[in-house]
Amino acid sequence: MPRRTGKLVIVVNQNAIVKHRDSRGALQLNMGTLYPGLMRLEQRGLVKGEWGVTDNNRKARFYAITAAGRRQLADEKAEWQRMTTIMHTLLHGEE
Repeated sequence: MPRRTGKLVIVVNQNAIVKHRDSRGALQLNMGTLYPGLMRLEQRGLVKGEWGVTDNNRKARFYAITAAGRRQLADEKAEWQRMTTIMHTLLHGEE
């Protein structure tokens, strides 16, 4: 089972609630919100999921970003930075 540090942990219980846990806390989402996106990322090879058991003895899927996912994330962050720079220039003028 992968280490949980910095990982996304999905816990599915009988109420079909998904919990997103990370170092900043937890939030609850409807399963239909998060799971399809994670499945698409996994199918594209950007994350890898493994089944395991949480500290609370619940079955959970543990996701970790892959090397391809890290490259895609870097590309997306660079594109986001370019867009925010353009928006800043449009809103505030050249500095």
